Amino acid sequence: MVQDTQERPMELRYGQHSRQVVDYYSPEPATGTDTPPPLIVYAHGGGWIEGDRKVQAYSKPAHFTKSGYAFASTGYRVLPDAPVEDQARDLAAAIAALRGNSENLGFDGDRIVLMGHSAGGHLAALLGTNEEFLKQDFQAIRAIILLDVGALDVPYALARHDNPASQRIYGRVFGGDPKRHDLLSPLYHVGGADVPAWLVLYVEGRRFTQDQATALAEALKREGTVADLIPIGETNHSRLNRDLGRPDDRATGVVDEFLIKRLQPGG
Repeated sequence: MVQDTQERPMELRYGQHSRQVVDYYSPEPATGTDTPPPLIVYAHGGGWIEGDRKVQAYSKPAHFTKSGYAFASTGYRVLPDAPVEDQARDLAAAIAALRGNSENLGFDGDRIVLMGHSAGGHLAALLGTNEEFLKQDFQAIRAIILLDVGALDVPYALARHDNPASQRIYGRVFGGDPKRHDLLSPLYHVGGADVPAWLVLYVEGRRFTQDQATALAEALKREGTVADLIPIGETNHSRLNRDLGRPDDRATGVVDEFLIKRLQPGG
C-alpha cells in the first residue's frame, strides 16, 4: 500500500492481476468526533469488457471525502480474462481486502455502501442479492446505490436492448445458457438475503434501464426491503455517472440525502 493524498490515493492490491487493485481515498478530518467514517465502494462500468477505476471515478472521490466519507474505487478483471461470475468475486474480494485493513485505513468496516454504474452496478446488485459472493462480509453492506444498470434481468436485457451494438455485447458477455442467465440476474435472487437499503437511479425516459430498475425496486419492496426508485432527467447513461459529485448535480443531491439517512449508526 502507498500512502494517499486527494491527488494520489492509496493503492490496495487484492490479487495478482493488474486490475485487482483498489484506490482508497481518506476522508477530510472531521472535528468533534472519534467515530470512524463509513466507506463508499465504487465499481466502474464498461460492459464487463473494459473500464478504468481511476478515470471513471470522476468527481466522486473529492465530493464524498469532503462530505466525511471514506471512498474506494475498485478495479476488477474483465473479459476475456474473467467471466462475469469471476468479476463479481473480484468485487467481493476487494471489499474483503478493504475490511481487513479497515483499522489501518481508518474507516468503519461495518458501515459500507456499494455503488456501481452500468456493468459495475450489475455486479454490485449481484453481491447485494446473493450473500454467497460476500459471505462473512455481507452484513457489512448497509446499502447499495445503482446508477442506470441494464442487466438486472439478463433475459430481458438480451431480448430488449435498444442498441444493436450493445445487444451484441450482451450476447457475448452472457452467452446462450438460460440457467446462467437466471444465475446472473440480480432480480431473480431477491427474497433471500438482500442488502437492507437500495437507491436505484435510472435515466428518465430510457425504457431499457427504467423497466429493469422498476422491476428490481418493486421486488425488493415486496420483500420488505427499502428501495428508493428515482429517475434522473436531462442526462444520459454516461453523464449520470460522470456528473455524480459535481456541484448542483441533481443525482448527487439524491445520493447525499440517501447516505445521510442510511449510514447513521444503527441505521
